[in-house]
Amino acid sequence: MTLTIRPEHARELARLRQHTARPDFVLIGAAALGHHVPLPRKTNDVALALVVRPDEIEALLRSLDWRRDATIQQRWYGPNDFRADVLPATPELLAVGSVSFDRDTRSMSLVGFDLAFEHAVDVELPGSPSTVKVASLAAIVVLKTVAWLDRPHERTRDLGDLATVFRVALAE
Repeated sequence: MTLTIRPEHARELARLRQHTARPDFVLIGAAALGHHVPLPRKTNDVALALVVRPDEIEALLRSLDWRRDATIQQRWYGPNDFRADVLPATPELLAVGSVSFDRDTRSMSLVGFDLAFEHAVDVELPGSPSTVKVASLAAIVVLKTVAWLDRPHERTRDLGDLATVFRVALAE
């Protein structure tokens, strides 16, 4: 089954997949969730868990001509309206259970990211011979639950996504 994402997202994910560093990554978030269940909303970005140390992300993504958002440290922009939230998820960070960015006073939970990597499936990118790893539905439910519990006032879309999963896929 081919991933249903915008062409610019597919193109940039293929470029990341073919990069000389070939970093390991898994698609998480709404784009990944939309692969498993139909969502009543659109998403304008992709979210990635990337097995790269936080201090190495900048050089890697800048080599793809991506640029970091001035205020949201995990947000990156690329050519043709590409937008991605990129979270470092090395084994060391997963053991700690959270990550903080230099200019951010809050940490982000990485609880469940191990599940996203362990239970990912390879999915074809539209218009490309490349594939990407997409987190399983169960792993995405864990990630969205953790994100909502971490910041309930900021993560209301995650709660809506969980409601969609429970309504559509509960029998599974």
